[in-house]
Amino acid sequence: DRALHIMVQIARGVARAHDLDIIHRDIKPENIFLVRRDDGSDLVKVLDFGIAKSRQDSRLTTQGELFGTPQYMAPERITGKDTGGSSDIYALGVVFFEILTGELPFTAPDVATFFIKHMEETPRPTRSLNTRVPEALDDLVRRMLAKSPADRPVDAHRIHQDLVTVINEREAAPPPSAALPAPPAEYG
Repeated sequence: DRALHIMVQIARGVARAHDLDIIHRDIKPENIFLVRRDDGSDLVKVLDFGIAKSRQDSRLTTQGELFGTPQYMAPERITGKDTGGSSDIYALGVVFFEILTGELPFTAPDVATFFIKHMEETPRPTRSLNTRVPEALDDLVRRMLAKSPADRPVDAHRIHQDLVTVINEREAAPPPSAALPAPPAEYG
């Protein structure tokens, strides 16, 4: 349940950045901070937008530049065909995989091998490493790690909704809500 609460808040943060046309481009555990609230619950903060790309501000890094952490890079970032927010969705999938299993979806001895694995290999199901992961959550992470951006969830709002659904199915309380805009109507 704690992992789900953390993932919901990460999705909220990324959704808000994307709403502002900012693509993080370096989502990884080191850029996600947990702060303890007065009630003992976790408050998640997504930090370090140092290599972010903005559709509104050309002073931030631009498409075609290869910056980031190889273990968390989407295939399209590696090939220089970054399509925007979907590359953050992939990186979130890597982070969620790691939260749920304690392992990265891929291991490699060097950067080039990481790149090849991100572009060609299918990661193991999270449930093969942690049987307590609900099937719906395992499926969400699998979709987030799809090689093609078109096969990933449409945005971080969709991920947030799917995570809340998993929490509700577990009959657990969702984390305290920040001011997250309502998702588009098609999410029901």
